[in-house]
Amino acid sequence: MTTVDDPHAAAVERLIDLARERGFVFTPAGEQGSQRGERVAPEWIDVVFLRASGHCNAVQSLRTRVAPGEPLFTERITGPALSVLHTVLRTWPTT
Repeated sequence: MTTVDDPHAAAVERLIDLARERGFVFTPAGEQGSQRGERVAPEWIDVVFLRASGHCNAVQSLRTRVAPGEPLFTERITGPALSVLHTVLRTWPTT
């Protein structure tokens, strides 16, 4: 997923391994090493999109129905892979 030029590559790989331990399943998503991670919990669906370079995104949404006018996502994060993964693993509920 990470490139050789990324000084944070080892840290990102460790966070991806930790995310897998916490229930995320990662699959290739597009070109150049991008990955999509998903974790389905009883109340939440967490999706993380990691690009090999550039910004990454993560969203958390409720599994219940969303009423008209309510936001689809309860939380959304954009930034480098290191900060997105760190925030998801540190602050989002695990079940």
